[in-house]
Amino acid sequence: MDPRLVQLSRILKLPLATETAAQAAVSARPGQLADQLFLEAAASDDVTSADAAIAYLQLRLNYFGGLVTAAAASAIRARFAERVAAW
Repeated sequence: MDPRLVQLSRILKLPLATETAAQAAVSARPGQLADQLFLEAAASDDVTSADAAIAYLQLRLNYFGGLVTAAAASAIRARFAERVAAW
């Protein structure tokens, strides 16, 4: 199974067996994905600043690639930025 699907299944707490299902789930829950990726960034020893957190998010979005639509990525970035600003 595609490791990206496994990771998104864990993060979103949903069974995601196909890329289509993953893309739909991410599009339906961009805030949830942003919140979980923020928690990952906050827990990382490598993320020590707001800029590093934003860079971390971009790496994760790049990794998920086509599973995250442009619209979902925009919503994820906006929610993540809110969380970083409050950090």
